[in-house]
Order: sequence, then structure tokens, then C-alpha cells
Amino acid sequence: MISLSTWHIIRASGLTAYMMLFIIATLGMLLSARFIPVKYRADALQFHKSTAISCIIFSLIHVVVLLFDKHVAFSLADVFVPFALAKDPSFATAMGSLAFYALIIVSFTSIPAVMRRLGGRFWKYTHYLSWPCFMMALYHGMLLGTDSTSPVIFGMYVITGLLFVLAVSIRIGAFFPARKVAHESAAR
Repeated sequence: MISLSTWHIIRASGLTAYMMLFIIATLGMLLSARFIPVKYRADALQFHKSTAISCIIFSLIHVVVLLFDKHVAFSLADVFVPFALAKDPSFATAMGSLAFYALIIVSFTSIPAVMRRLGGRFWKYTHYLSWPCFMMALYHGMLLGTDSTSPVIFGMYVITGLLFVLAVSIRIGAFFPARKVAHESAAR
């Protein structure tokens, strides 16, 4: 029988939540940029939504199990209030808390009834929180992950970080298409 320590659960849930956040943030940008072919968009959107819910669940597991860890005694304030941690590395811990809150805000405002009430423009601007959300989670994981120096885990962070930047570039490129830039240059 395998015995899982709180450390195993904290790391597994944290890494799983991080990978799910990478998937939803990247897929969301590719959907927004219309990079996903039309025939796959509905399935990709459904996957995006269900993965966001799973990401929240794994993030909650990560946070709750931290409260039961015997090696590092975290209080409720330490894990839920950004910058409340009195000991180092408080900034990296705060980035994790802020990433979690950004994930909650983006997900909550994406509930159809909430979306209708807030309007499409507010929903769109709120969704831009996914960019700093991912970057804060990346920073949090790289600095606090006890196995972040492992070549596999470090490589995962580097590759997902680079792919995220590529997705941002695709998204920005869709917002500012080359033909508009070329047309404006020709008009001068």
C-alpha cells in the first residue's frame, strides 16, 4: 500500500492545478484568437470550462491540505490573505493566493447568469486576469515548489511558460492582425 504524506498531496494537487491553469489560460487565448478550427471550438470551449472547475477543486485541495501540514504550520490567514505570511517567502506565497483569487474571479464571471448581468465587455476585461493569474501561479510554483529544482519539474515550468508566451503572442497577433498594420503603413 502506498502511503501519501501531506507533502505528496500538496505537491500533486498544486502541480495538477498549475497544469490545468496552463491549459485553460492557453486554450482560452487560442479560442479568443480563433486559432482553434470552427469544428472543434464547441468541444474546446466545453473542455476549457470543465477544466476550470477542476482547477479550482485541485487549488482548494492544495490550500486546505497546507493547513494540515505538520512540517510548516500555516494558518488560515497565511494561505488565504496575501502578504499575511510573516516568514519568508511571503511574496511567493502571496502570488499563489492572488492567482487563486484571480482564478475564482475569472471563473465566477464566466457563469452564464453572471455574464449576462455584467455584460460582455466586463466579462472580457475580467478574463484578461487570466494572464497575470497564470504568471503568478508560475512564479509561486517555481519559487515554493520543493521539487522545482528537479529537471523534470523545472523543465515543465520553462516549457509551459514559453508556450504561454507563444499563446499570448498569437492572441495579441489576432487582436492586431498584420493586414491592418500593413494597410495603415501603405496609407501613409
